Amino acid sequence: MAILKINENPTISDTIVFEITTKDIKNCNLFTPYKINSFVIYYVERNFSGGNTKQYNQSIYDETKLKAAKDAEIVACNNPTEENIAAAKRLKEESESNVSTNPFFFNDARPVHVVGNSSYPAWLSTDLDNAFLELVDTGSFTYTWTPHGMREGDYFVCWTWTPLAAGDSFSDHLKFSLTGDTQVTTSIPTHFTDPKKYPTLLERYTPEMFKMMICSSDRTPDVLDKLNKSIASGFNLLENLTNQLVDLQDANSIHEALIPNLSNLFGLKLKTEDPTKWRGQIKRAVPLNKMKGTKKALLEAMEQAGARVLKLEQLWQVISSYTWQQEFKYNGSLEFTLEKNALPVDLDNFELWMKPAGEEWIELSSDYVEFSTDVDGNSILTWIGSDLEVDPIDLIDGDKIRVLYLINEVPDETAQNLESYVRLLPLMDQRDDDAQEYPPKNWNVRLIAYDDPLFSLIVPDRHPFHDFLIYGKVRTEFPYSENIYNMDEYNGSIRNSKNPCDIDKSFVDPCSACISSCYNIDVEIENLADDRIQEVRQVLREYTPFHSVLHTLNFVGGINEFMQPPTEEIEILISYSGEDFIIAGDGQTYFNRIMKLVETNGILRSELADSFEVLSPTSAIAYNDYIVVFCPELKLEDLGIAKNGTASIEIKSPSSLAGDYSVGETSGNTIKLTSGSLEPIDNCNNFFEVDGTLNSCAFVFDINNPVDAINGTLCNILQDNQYVIKKKEEDFGLLGVQTLVDVEDGDAASAFQILIPDYRVTAYDILDILPNGDLVINNEHDGTLPSSSASDVDFSILNGVTTVLAGTSDLEVRNRGLVTALNSSALPIQDTLRINENYYQKISGDEYLITEFKDTDKYYIENYQGGSTNGVTVLINQKIVKERIGYLSHRGINLKISGNIEQSLGIQNGTNSYVVAADGIENDGFKENFIVLVDGESYWIKEIDGLTPTGYTTINLSGTDKYWKTLSAGGTSVTVSIYQYSKNGATIDGQRFNLPEHTFGKIDRNGQPVITGTLDTEEIVASLSNNDNVVETVQQNENVSFTIEYEDGTIEERTI
Repeated sequence: MAILKINENPTISDTIVFEITTKDIKNCNLFTPYKINSFVIYYVERNFSGGNTKQYNQSIYDETKLKAAKDAEIVACNNPTEENIAAAKRLKEESESNVSTNPFFFNDARPVHVVGNSSYPAWLSTDLDNAFLELVDTGSFTYTWTPHGMREGDYFVCWTWTPLAAGDSFSDHLKFSLTGDTQVTTSIPTHFTDPKKYPTLLERYTPEMFKMMICSSDRTPDVLDKLNKSIASGFNLLENLTNQLVDLQDANSIHEALIPNLSNLFGLKLKTEDPTKWRGQIKRAVPLNKMKGTKKALLEAMEQAGARVLKLEQLWQVISSYTWQQEFKYNGSLEFTLEKNALPVDLDNFELWMKPAGEEWIELSSDYVEFSTDVDGNSILTWIGSDLEVDPIDLIDGDKIRVLYLINEVPDETAQNLESYVRLLPLMDQRDDDAQEYPPKNWNVRLIAYDDPLFSLIVPDRHPFHDFLIYGKVRTEFPYSENIYNMDEYNGSIRNSKNPCDIDKSFVDPCSACISSCYNIDVEIENLADDRIQEVRQVLREYTPFHSVLHTLNFVGGINEFMQPPTEEIEILISYSGEDFIIAGDGQTYFNRIMKLVETNGILRSELADSFEVLSPTSAIAYNDYIVVFCPELKLEDLGIAKNGTASIEIKSPSSLAGDYSVGETSGNTIKLTSGSLEPIDNCNNFFEVDGTLNSCAFVFDINNPVDAINGTLCNILQDNQYVIKKKEEDFGLLGVQTLVDVEDGDAASAFQILIPDYRVTAYDILDILPNGDLVINNEHDGTLPSSSASDVDFSILNGVTTVLAGTSDLEVRNRGLVTALNSSALPIQDTLRINENYYQKISGDEYLITEFKDTDKYYIENYQGGSTNGVTVLINQKIVKERIGYLSHRGINLKISGNIEQSLGIQNGTNSYVVAADGIENDGFKENFIVLVDGESYWIKEIDGLTPTGYTTINLSGTDKYWKTLSAGGTSVTVSIYQYSKNGATIDGQRFNLPEHTFGKIDRNGQPVITGTLDTEEIVASLSNNDNVVETVQQNENVSFTIEYEDGTIEERTI
């Protein structure tokens, strides 16, 4: 749409121009900084279904007073006199005296557009060609943004700049809003008003006399124009409200800010923070409500709530056949009656717990209880823990004991293993035993999943026959006179009830090997958080049957994001061979390629052309174009190797080819050598020897790009080793050790010291603490610290005169050098070099990795041990390739023959085009009609030039690759002869179906033009006829793409 600034009420369909400014380190004048670190646009998110906890106060100033205050501030900055400072303060107070503050609340500010990072700034003064922002004036920049896919609402734009290369960074921000574009946001085109409708009408209804200025001070046209635009905007708004009123009850069309209000009509609590899912929840609210209690409704409701059900399983109830578990509460008696008859204690099947009032269960041994039998045959559990001599325990009111005892003999080891496994299964009753009194907690029913590997052994018979359950008791009454004779016997008696409605407060479910009402569910939740888990639990409560019980909810966090589908690549190795043959026999004559009497009258390929020698054997020089290095691991053309001829390759020792060589252009996995003599390479142009072993000429190599901006200048090197006390048992960070870095950051007044008596009687300052807890000693360069690492060094950490810690540890010496660049034109050094990008400095033949910057002119090199020195010439390379395996090979096969062979042979399509035949392509003078024999081996002519070099002909060959050495290395002397092939005619005998005999002047590959058609240009056709009903159309396009990768790394793509 339009191109607008942020103060011109842009919409989501406009292109927005940001105008930002940067100031100097005093925050006074506009100043073009060293770089703009980043430029970030944030969208202000509001939570329509919850609270907005963050607040932003937007201040609205009087523009005139604000401008006057800013101008006065600039004057005071440039000329800080008392009068100017007082005037600036006064005008600033005046501008703030009538400022109005407009607070608004939001949930979060999410970045939607980020320009620039620590490695690639948004704008860099030394790299204007790659800048994202445009510099329009001193300290003034513009940035153009098209908000595709953005939502209407409030936004922040924040930018950070660094005035000087080594100074602090500053930041500023602006708030702006994007309004919705009705034509974009309204899903029904007829429900929005053309924005030009009313401005056009009012402009036409205004008489012409009011559009003209009578004098220079006449403001009538301008005022009426603004009035018309204001009234037109109001009419536009009213018509939009009227047309879109019907959309308020349409979940597809309603504005997202009003969706929560629409959901109130259904009493629906919206889930997730995605307005798109809110629309779906409202549209499916009624159908889902009707399907409540079904699995289909649960799965759909989960999807609408931003959760996906991964697994839903109903559990089975099991009870041990050999043991029983009971709980008792102490109320003064130490004897407790068991529900079942207990067998003698078997330690494999006995457990005892005790729970003091208000505490947790404690497992005890069998020494604390004993079993007995009363006169009625009931088993009695007696607490004897108070009589023990070791660890006696007296029960008090409120204490509980729980016992698991044997009720049936375990027949064998297999049954015992199953019994132990059953006791490991989770309990069905997950209630806190202290939280309720009735019904009592069920300690015996456990749950097992149907896919449990031992399910068939633990539940061999599913749903076995079971007597009707006794849920409770009921009182029997006979109120009718005909039953009067029963009244004395039955009235008031208590009987067992099998009706679930008569369930007793002490009822405990005794069912085993049957389906439980409990279930487990695994859910993947988008944007996992506590409130999202609560929403999932709410869906489960709403859409599961009333009797179902959630046993376990397993959840994982998930992210639903569009990902580009992968491209499938199929590599095929094809082997092919060619033969000349004719299908024999007279059995099949329906195809015109089958000829009658073929065995005697068939036409063979060798009969269709005659060959004759046009150049008798003569001597020539065969040679290759150039030598290349081939690396099978890397595609060298994609690595950013310098193309200006400054890059070099270094072949490492112990190869006999060790040395530095200049390199040129790259192609695929190869790079051309432009200097250095490596020939002959007879043993190096194959990757494997004849016996299959790796070629001995394989070598390790690096490829370097020189850093020309600093190379050749001078530098000083200081041997600045880093000394580290290794952390052992002590954690120096937990001791509160303060370092020189803390002092520099303002976090400490003074640094701790470390005393190492073996090296110096006075203590060293502690420089820093590494992330792994090691201490770094400040290197004072007094020669007292060792040059190599040492073990078991005595040390003491001092805070003033107080010893914080004393002990022994290892002292590690990390060799490094501090390099100071002396040439000011190469500063700041950060503009030229990068950390972690393989920049190495070469000193006396050794290379050292650049690891860290210390200032704008200093940097560290790793593992340097050459001592301090001055006036060293800088040689820095960036290693594009480091320690890769390479091989030497060659490219191109050519012949150099005396004389102008192109002209003497009458070749029509050579480089110089000596012959132009009257019969066009129907002649035998093309270079393709010639075959060159080089030492008895045949080659095609790819190109031929009879004038280069002077007095000689150069023939570029196509055929079996040979290593003949390059021309600068002398090439190879060979014997050459050339043959020309001319096409012959042929007579084809008469065939069946009255096909007469015919003589062809020539038979070659030329034929009738092939007629092809592509599906893309064809009309789409109906697949089936369906009378007068709607017919769907079908269109299908298919193609097969394949890639050919050649030995030199070049790739050719084709499509079938």
